[in-house]
Amino acid sequence: TINALARFASKKGIPSQRYKAAQRAENLLWTMVEASMDQPEDDMDSTVVDDVHLVNDDSDDDDEEMAEPSPKSKKAGGCAANVVTYNTVLNAWAKSDVREAAPAAEALLQRMLTNCMDDKTAVQPDSISFNTVINAWARFHVYDPNAPQKAEDLMNFMYEIYHSGRLDESVKPDATTYTSVINAWARGGDGKDNAKNARRLLDSMLYKYDAGEDDMKPNIVSFTAVLNAAVNCPPSQDPSMESVSDQDAFDVEMDEREGPYGIALRTYDELWNDSYGLRLKADHFTFATMLQVISIHTAANSGERRQFVERIFEDACSAGQVSSFVIRALQKACPSRDLLARILGSPQLAQSIRSVNELPRDWSRHVGREKRFRFL
Repeated sequence: TINALARFASKKGIPSQRYKAAQRAENLLWTMVEASMDQPEDDMDSTVVDDVHLVNDDSDDDDEEMAEPSPKSKKAGGCAANVVTYNTVLNAWAKSDVREAAPAAEALLQRMLTNCMDDKTAVQPDSISFNTVINAWARFHVYDPNAPQKAEDLMNFMYEIYHSGRLDESVKPDATTYTSVINAWARGGDGKDNAKNARRLLDSMLYKYDAGEDDMKPNIVSFTAVLNAAVNCPPSQDPSMESVSDQDAFDVEMDEREGPYGIALRTYDELWNDSYGLRLKADHFTFATMLQVISIHTAANSGERRQFVERIFEDACSAGQVSSFVIRALQKACPSRDLLARILGSPQLAQSIRSVNELPRDWSRHVGREKRFRFL
């Protein structure tokens, strides 16, 4: 029942119905917890939670249906709630994307913490519990500009609990934790320092991994999220102006570029050259995001724009990662139709391209077959 409610809460639809689904999931969780306190331990696993009834929610939309716990499951609730049950409800709140989502998820997490501090037999949150709430804050930027900082504060709180010894090692932050906070900075904040904060966290991951913390190894999402943070920063220069310099920025000392554009260039360069020996491969989201960075942070008619657009697209072709996302980003970043025609190898394709299947197969050999990846 809780799984069904959690799935419904994450579906697209009317926000009030997503909210009710998440709220009902939490209510059922506490019903299970209360019932388990009164039930003999030997009988805990013998009671099966009944399946769901699909009922119309007549308060919102007659066409929408919501998963409703059956009377039997409400009354019995016999299965003992474990950390997976709690995490399912936390995920329901996180993915509901409603105005109450992140605060409700954090309130549930805090209640878990209070319970297990007062009662050693109570369910203890683990890193997945914290990571889910951090993800809730990462998705909450549309409601709260301070959401990224709240996500990072929660990660710092994980360290505080971990070092205090009050809970076991399952609460230690890991690469997923850091990547979720990087995503929070990429999506929200005031925009000015998004890339700087995202890169600071990536550097911390790299340092910890190099120091022997294997669970801190960054993945491709970690690097791409830093690029996305640069996308969501204000333009480095007026796009109508000519670039100050047309020299290849990959040959410029990267530490001289401290803004979002320089951070993105350095991050992409390190990923492409495998500077840290992580053996990560850029995917089509990485290339599309980097083309967006070039589009936003370089002057439209500059040699730098033309040079980087060609460079990034050539890298994508070489990696076999030319997807519909990459083509859309290329079309937006190209300063002229002539350049687009030269890059794609055909004026006709520059004029009208409907699918990456019209391009050399080798360019997209590692892109999935999903229509959203292949059709523009």
